[in-house]
Amino acid sequence: MSAQPSSPGLRNLRAVARSAFLLTALLYASSAGAGSSQIDPSEQSIHFDGKARASKKDILSTLQEDGHFETLVKAINAAGLDQMLRTHGPLTMFAPTDQAFAKLSASKLDRLLKEPQELKQVLRYHVLRAYVPAKQLARLKNALTASGAVVRIDGTSGIKVNSALVTHPDILAANGVVHAVDAVLFVPERATKGKDHKKDAADSETSEPKVTADPKEHKPES
Repeated sequence: MSAQPSSPGLRNLRAVARSAFLLTALLYASSAGAGSSQIDPSEQSIHFDGKARASKKDILSTLQEDGHFETLVKAINAAGLDQMLRTHGPLTMFAPTDQAFAKLSASKLDRLLKEPQELKQVLRYHVLRAYVPAKQLARLKNALTASGAVVRIDGTSGIKVNSALVTHPDILAANGVVHAVDAVLFVPERATKGKDHKKDAADSETSEPKVTADPKEHKPES
């Protein structure tokens, strides 16, 4: 006998309960002085109201229409992450502007665009599998990305993600939020050392992160 789908009222109650729990976790971590300990964004993502975003477009469409992310959109399509940014969520994306990509050498950018698996990992390092608006982001110290690696957050003077400055926060989309940044993020070399003996490089490039904001809200990537 098949299970009956949850009613809208029950789903709303579950969402509110989950939001209250996650917000409590955030406040506890902040009051405890999270310091240098890693903070998983799924533990403090505030409630994401999909109904309130009905008039918004998905993250990829939002980037396309903005006009400042042409290189990023090209990279997303080349890496095959377009479906993820259209249909998965809620997500938070640190989006390098065209000026940010211009800081890379032409040869490095060209190489990345020709290596979709490596490019995919680089771009997944710009994505959090949770809705984290700027006000909340500024309170974090670290965040786990969709690549499985961690970014450092510094909200003491503006908001920095690793060494990149958030230049335009809270660009809202139907399935999350975009924060424009002035540099492309790369996983620090020290963070990748010692992993090769555990997994084949190809596997590590396509593996899913272990923690998500809500397993029911994410679909496996094709």
